[in-house]
Amino acid sequence: MKKIVLLFLFGALTITAQTNNGSLKVGDQAPLFKGIDQNGKSVNSENILKQNKILLVFYRGFWCPHCRKHLGDLQDHLNSFEDKGVKVIVVSPEKVEKTKS
Repeated sequence: MKKIVLLFLFGALTITAQTNNGSLKVGDQAPLFKGIDQNGKSVNSENILKQNKILLVFYRGFWCPHCRKHLGDLQDHLNSFEDKGVKVIVVSPEKVEKTKS
């Protein structure tokens, strides 16, 4: 079974945006980022973008029932995304132990 890549915010994710007010506008190019996934492996958007598009999702945590449902729906359709060349990356402040459940 394919899994969604989870990145963790606790010091693991670095995003550098070069915008005037720190926010992106429609049509702006998203900044590149690096992070650590749930298995301790390095994830680099620049490398992923050489072969795939990225669907970036922000996940509040396991405590959020709406977030859990959304992740379940994404997991159910993961093969469809990957068939279209889209890598799903979920960013969460959640601790690794919680994400495994």
